[in-house]
Amino acid sequence: MAYKIIKDGGGESDPLINKMMTTDEVKLLIRQIMGESTDFEMEPVEVISFNNDGSIQGRYVVSEHDIPLEELNIFTPLSQNVIQYPVAGEIVIGVEFFGKRYYFSDINPSPRKVNSQQFNLSNTSNSEKVTTSIFADEQILREDVNEGDTIIQGRSNNSIRLSSIQPEPNSPNITIQNGEGQVLMTQNQKVIYSEPTDTLSTEVGIDKDYDKPQITFDSDRIMLNAKSDDIGIFATGNIFIKGNSVDIRNQEQVKIVTQQMVTDYTDGVKEDFNKPVDGDTRLLPKQSIELAKMMKPIIDSFKAEIQALAYLILPPSLPSGAPNPSFMKGMKIKFDNIKNMKEAIDKFTNLDFLPRYDFETISVNEFFEELGLNNLSIDFPTDDWNTFFDDIEGTRQKIQDAQDDVANTKASIVALNTTLNAIRGGGSTEEVTTDDVLKALDTYEADPNSSPVDTTDLRAVIADGADVEDLKDYFENGGSPQLDDLLGNAENAEQEAQQLNQILKIIELSKPA
Repeated sequence: MAYKIIKDGGGESDPLINKMMTTDEVKLLIRQIMGESTDFEMEPVEVISFNNDGSIQGRYVVSEHDIPLEELNIFTPLSQNVIQYPVAGEIVIGVEFFGKRYYFSDINPSPRKVNSQQFNLSNTSNSEKVTTSIFADEQILREDVNEGDTIIQGRSNNSIRLSSIQPEPNSPNITIQNGEGQVLMTQNQKVIYSEPTDTLSTEVGIDKDYDKPQITFDSDRIMLNAKSDDIGIFATGNIFIKGNSVDIRNQEQVKIVTQQMVTDYTDGVKEDFNKPVDGDTRLLPKQSIELAKMMKPIIDSFKAEIQALAYLILPPSLPSGAPNPSFMKGMKIKFDNIKNMKEAIDKFTNLDFLPRYDFETISVNEFFEELGLNNLSIDFPTDDWNTFFDDIEGTRQKIQDAQDDVANTKASIVALNTTLNAIRGGGSTEEVTTDDVLKALDTYEADPNSSPVDTTDLRAVIADGADVEDLKDYFENGGSPQLDDLLGNAENAEQEAQQLNQILKIIELSKPA
């Protein structure tokens, strides 16, 4: 409320004297007798408590000093347009109009402090000491300000600052600050960007020295949310979007209208999820199945050529003992064909033909069927894809074990086949005896790596007294077809073992995706 402070004038200097006095002497005498007074239309108010409607319970610091709490009055905000609500313990300015009390503004004891609680300025009684408040007083220190700034300062490290770069003309800026989040609007000013913008802007070629009007948003996360209508992003220049991952999902369509479409997956992969990745479905290079279909006939032909080498009809030599030219020419043609096919198959086996950066969801079972790996003659399970794809090292070990088994089996077959080929005409018959054949059969059947084969008929022929020449005739007339199949089957199994490496290649290709 309005109040007056009177200062004693000290009385007359000589109250017993009587004399004629000038006008100035009369004024001086009145001041000595009455003293001096100062009138105050506004008075500091200590906020005792805050009400949810914005009003406060308060006590005038001077005129109501030490009045009890039950006699406190209510103060309402002077303005309802721009309001700074106080907290308990702060000192605000109080005024009265038409019998009602109002408050506005706080009296801050420091230019650096944001919060200014000064408990008990209106109370000296030991029976009442207001020292608490529900407000968490963070005592945030205000940053340095520039001459001419206008600031709306919150209590919790949030503010709106209207400023400029002086003495630079026409350089207004507005900073909206909330903790670590910031919106900055500038003109004729270069902005110091934080990461990752500082680095990424350099990578895409954005001018960081730009000083035309611009707005920057800086926070840990930025969200744009349109509840019922559109979001528009338009630019007369370029639009840059870069992050660890860009995920675009739309219920209807994604429409791109452009004069040029550039897709560069050098540093990543393009993924096409046309099916859920579960069961036997995995993310594999695009058109894997189509390319597998194209290569399958070449692989089949290669296997057939390998197997046919054991069934050449033409004798390697003429009756005179001279080499058979037709045989040699036929062998060269076959080996050239095999060589060319093997080069193509090696590329296929290594999956070098598949794109490395364009992926789609593909059925693994369908892919393996086109590769011919669904009907392997060697023992290798292909029904637990989760195990294969999750345990690369375990799969690699299984494949190595399968390849070792095939290698051991082939070594056993080759040893037997060497002896049989010597009889078939591949070498001098004098170097091989029927005993050598029996020993080779015994060694083969005793080897645990050997494939089971019935040698009863061959052993019976030898037991009936057949010599090496008889055995040669026996083989030429189709005897022991199972033995003839061994080497071809071994070669086929070896190719299948090599193809198993494709499983690892597939896993390695799918993992980055």
